[in-house]
Amino acid sequence: MTGTVIRNTGSFYTVATDDGCEVQAKIKGNFRLKGIRTTNPVAVGDRVELDGDAGAMPFITAIMPRKNYIIRRASNLSKEAHIIAANVDEAFLVATLYHPVTSTTFIDRFLATAEAYAVPATLVINKVDLCHYDAEREEYLEAVSYLYRSIGYRVMHTSTLTGEGVDALREAMAGKTSLFSGNSGVGKSSLINCLIPGMELRTAEISTTHDTGMHTTTFSEMFALPGGGAIILRGSKVSELLISTLPRWGIISPRCSRLRRGADMATVPIPMNQVARSGKLSKRALYPKAVMLHI
Repeated sequence: MTGTVIRNTGSFYTVATDDGCEVQAKIKGNFRLKGIRTTNPVAVGDRVELDGDAGAMPFITAIMPRKNYIIRRASNLSKEAHIIAANVDEAFLVATLYHPVTSTTFIDRFLATAEAYAVPATLVINKVDLCHYDAEREEYLEAVSYLYRSIGYRVMHTSTLTGEGVDALREAMAGKTSLFSGNSGVGKSSLINCLIPGMELRTAEISTTHDTGMHTTTFSEMFALPGGGAIILRGSKVSELLISTLPRWGIISPRCSRLRRGADMATVPIPMNQVARSGKLSKRALYPKAVMLHI
């Protein structure tokens, strides 16, 4: 029996089988010893083979070859990494410029990791209603959008309060297996509630003291989209994305804006450290001299 892993709680896996059923499964202890150097040998999005006795919980016996995957730094230092999702058509990074602030350094790290692991990426700037009707915030929104569009990324603007951009986001995800990622509080669950009517994922208020989000997603899960496609929603630890062991690219500086695949040198258009600290884009940050990173 074969299927796709749609939920991972750490101990058990929910697998959507090819015959239309959902079953709970587990892995045998020696499965972890077969050359797998990650904290989770099975990830959401994996195509797997199942075996087991009738009436008993089946075991995952094999993982089919992955077309790609994306990882973060493992909290268990004896392992190399933790796989966030496998077999992803596109990664959608949800970020907010205000309430809370997503630093451009965080955005850069995510995009660099997605690039290295051959996962196309789109930046979704959510809560843009907080920028409208304020000239300075609107200017910053357009500057950040221009920054990432100018290096080849699609940038989308959304608001669950006004509905802005939600239909365009739904169209962009149609028919794809998409990773939905971002820091706590940026509105991932709220966006999914808009994209999938009746979903009603739990949401939480932003801390007024620290202007940070509350963790409402604690494990990876795949949700089917109406009309085709699926969303893999990942919890809050994506900020620990593994940058230091990117395959064959060498070490990427957190200040890199994009790594161009297949080249011996990478063009790094924007140094981002001052932007992350100030929350504003200076003219120097918008129009810097190109920096070349040898790898």
